[in-house]
Formats: sequence, structure tokens, C-alpha cells
Amino acid sequence: MNLKYAGLLLCLFVIIFAAACADSSSKAAVVVNGEEITMQDLNKRVEQIKKNFEAQGIEFKSEEGKQLEQEIVENALDGLIEEILVIQQAEKEGVLLSEEEVDKKIEEIKASFSSEEEYEKELQNMNITEGELRRMILIGLSREKLFQKITSGIEEISDEEALEYYQNNQEQFTTPKTLVVRHILFFAGEDDNMNLPVKRSDEEALALAEQIIEQLDQGMDFADLAKEKSEDIGTKADGGMFQFSPEQGMVDPEFAAAAEALNIGEYTKLPVRSQFGYHVIKLEEIIPASQAPFEEVKLLIKDQLMHEIKAKHYVEYMDDVKKQASIIKDI
Repeated sequence: MNLKYAGLLLCLFVIIFAAACADSSSKAAVVVNGEEITMQDLNKRVEQIKKNFEAQGIEFKSEEGKQLEQEIVENALDGLIEEILVIQQAEKEGVLLSEEEVDKKIEEIKASFSSEEEYEKELQNMNITEGELRRMILIGLSREKLFQKITSGIEEISDEEALEYYQNNQEQFTTPKTLVVRHILFFAGEDDNMNLPVKRSDEEALALAEQIIEQLDQGMDFADLAKEKSEDIGTKADGGMFQFSPEQGMVDPEFAAAAEALNIGEYTKLPVRSQFGYHVIKLEEIIPASQAPFEEVKLLIKDQLMHEIKAKHYVEYMDDVKKQASIIKDI
């Protein structure tokens, strides 16, 4: 084989290979009422979603990762199908966003940046083009307009319906008992796994907390000592003050139990060990549990119920649209 003939074969191979790749990426993954979603569209959407997971430390090489990737592909495809159906239905209902409206929204977005360069940089960070941003705006705002149109005939929630919800969901409108306390903390723990800002032995932290109790017994002010001695940087500037609800379980259980055992104005006579170290705690106030009156939350309830009803109606509407659509998958 001469070099000229070999070169010709190589060129033909490159052309055929490039054409095959192009065909693969431009191949229709799904056709929705005659409108195509290409493999390129699908692959890009999948890669965008995968990057978000990878940023959270998720790897796709394991069996679990491969299973997650398959779920991502299916969800991405469903999302792309829904977007086309939204555009088609919005156009059918006469609420599809116009080019002028998209232009206006783009200008509003650009105006929020200090310069055109900053705007372009943000597009790069998001890994999208302006054309893709325009489509996102078209779909998002057209979906809003479609939602508003097909739910506009739903009747308002009556006072009776709101009251029934209020009576059946009392816990949603109840504020639990709250303890207002001051505390002084000394970190304890030499284990690197604790990642504490101060490394000291349990005995050293206990001794420091016991010294605080001695000073309090001598009449020194709790808030002043907290500002001077406490190692909790989140509360020391305010004299160790913070508040919490024992029922919500957001505070170390030993700390919460010790605070609940105090009377107002009392402080713990023994240091309290938590996962962070030793505390001295003073109870300043008990705010009793309370329930918001119906009239105070009536409008909030009506808005919530209306939103739920409209959302359910819209989902059922789009489900029906999808059932009636011609959706031909090729993957």
C-alpha cells in the first residue's frame, strides 16, 4: 500500500468517525409530540446534575454510584420531557413567554451585575451559555404563567375550612416552652477527632468551671464572668445568654436537663459535662408554651391550603397532558 492511498484511507476513517460521533450526540433520545430531545441535550443535563453530587463528595464508580447515575439519567430525561410539554401547553393556552419578555428578564439579570464581564463570568461558573439561560427563563416563567392560568378558577378557602385545619393541626401553631439561660463554657477533650478550639484535659476544664462557681458563690456577676471567661464565642459577648426549647432536642441533653432542673435566678452548683466540655449554667427566664390564636394565623392557613390545592391540581393537569402526549423514547 503506498503512502498516498494510506493517507486517503486515514482521512476517510477520520471523516466517518467524526460523522458517527456527531450522529451519536445529535441522535434523538426522545421525541415529544414531534419535538426532539437529543442525546447531547440529555448528556449535558446529566453531567450538570452529576457535578452537583460530586461537589458533595459523591463518587459514581461504585455500585451505588452507578445506580444513582441511572436514576439521574431517568430523572433528567423526565425533566426534559416535562419542559417541552410545558412550552407546548403554554403556547396552546396563550401564555408562552414572548421573546421581548425573555429579553427584558435577561436585561434585569445583567443589571444585577457590576459589569458585562462579571455576568459572562457567572455564566461560565454555572457552565451555561446565554442561549441556555434564555431557555431556562422561557421555561420557568412560562411554567409560572401556565400554573396561574389553569389554577385561576379554584375557589378560595373558606373560614370554616381554615378553622377545621387549625383544630386538627394544633401542634403547628404552638410555640413550645423556652428556657432563657446564661452559661460559661470551658472546652474539655484532648482527642483530635473532637476538633475543639482548645485542647485540655477533662480535669483541667472541670477545675476551671469549679473556680467560676466559687466566684459566683462570692457574689460575682454571672454575665461579667461569662464575658471574661467563657470559651463559647457565640454567646460570651452577650454574657453567655441564649435560649432554647428542651422539646426540640437541639441542645446537648445533659445541658438541657441541668437547665430545666434550676429555678429562675439559680445557677448550677456543680459543673455540667456536655460533649464540648464543662458548663456553669444560670436560668434567667422560662417562657411558657403558647398557641397562636386562630385569627392570627387564619390568612396563613388559607394561603397554605390554597397553595397545596393549586399544586395538586397542576400536577394532575400535567400528568394528564403527559398521558395524552406522543412520547417516543429511543434509549
